[in-house]
Amino acid sequence: MPIKIESRVGIQAASDDIWELLGDFARWSHWNPVHPEVQGALRIGAPLMLRERLSEGEGQMLSASVVEWVPREQIIWAMNRGLMARSVRYFEIEELDRGSCIFANGEIWSGFLGEFDAKRERARRRAAFERISMALKAAVEG
Repeated sequence: MPIKIESRVGIQAASDDIWELLGDFARWSHWNPVHPEVQGALRIGAPLMLRERLSEGEGQMLSASVVEWVPREQIIWAMNRGLMARSVRYFEIEELDRGSCIFANGEIWSGFLGEFDAKRERARRRAAFERISMALKAAVEG
């Protein structure tokens, strides 16, 4: 059974304003504490190289591929996490009203070892996703 880990936050801004930061990988180093480095294009099937820093330190470089993206709405990428483990990472903007959105970011783990890893890492990943949510909120609202 796939395991989902997610953070959601309300942001008092239009989806265009949120997308301006979210859709520009070159600017992620200015606001994203967990993925401070992303190399690649925002295009379906495009490969991505990204640094993931769940806690203090250098973090690790990961390879992913863009599965889906919709301007002002979502970015989704997928990663093989080793033998029998895969994850799908997503960032979603839901505009409730002009100037009011819900931002969600999370990961869905699947595969026998993926589910095991997700359960083991759930608290650390949820905390990291919360940091992303709050950092994006501060960057857009500030």
